[in-house]
Amino acid sequence: MTLILGIICKDGVIMAADSQMTMGIIKKTGVEKIKQCGFCLWAGAGDVSCIQTIEKNISNLPAEVKTTGLMDNLVGIIQRMMHSQRKDYVERYVDIYKNPAQIPLCEIMICGYNSKRQPRITIITGNGDSVEFDDYCSIGVGTPFAQVLLKTLNLNNFVKNISIDQGKVFAYKVIKAAIETGNFGMDFPIFIWEIKPKKETIEVRKLEGVEINAVEDTTNWLNQIEQEVFSNVGSSNKKSGEKIEKQVVEGEEIVKDKE
Repeated sequence: MTLILGIICKDGVIMAADSQMTMGIIKKTGVEKIKQCGFCLWAGAGDVSCIQTIEKNISNLPAEVKTTGLMDNLVGIIQRMMHSQRKDYVERYVDIYKNPAQIPLCEIMICGYNSKRQPRITIITGNGDSVEFDDYCSIGVGTPFAQVLLKTLNLNNFVKNISIDQGKVFAYKVIKAAIETGNFGMDFPIFIWEIKPKKETIEVRKLEGVEINAVEDTTNWLNQIEQEVFSNVGSSNKKSGEKIEKQVVEGEEIVKDKE
């Protein structure tokens, strides 16, 4: 079970994921789902063996692609891998799964910059089809919950206008809420990577130690502020109700006096 989230910010791209891997009754936490290839990041959701096969194939790519690859060539490479893998799985499991749509596959998210230095997020389905995003998207079983929460946080109006530091908090907040709210087979820790264009290169790195702790602390602080605001709204409504009740009583007394 998985939740992987990609967000394009005004100064970079964020990719975040939970870290639980589930294979039948086997559960493992602390799994690094986000991988680097060249100047891009990729991660998979779905059948674990399918994802592991893609990872093995990527590890066998030419050194140039693994060190300086951009979205332009990496998306096409992984698409061809997914096409080939689906064909292999259909032939292998045709006697087990009468309906090809039931064959366990995976989907891949790729984040990075293209040759024009434009930030992009691409999802490649189990069939090898690709969909490109220029704002944000998610994959994995927690996606429905994440999409609702992202819209609640009004990310549609903020995306591409928020800084990469703000994007980290958005990503952490969404995945944390998904883990704590739903029984989706996800777990802590949450891993976050960032991709930032520099003058002559593109920096790809994982948040570690103090940095990821600071993101967690900021998220907890925001959650506390939300709770306090909600509590104040409750108190305000109570006071308004008492004021209205008092006015009603006073009005009734005036009517009685006139009678």
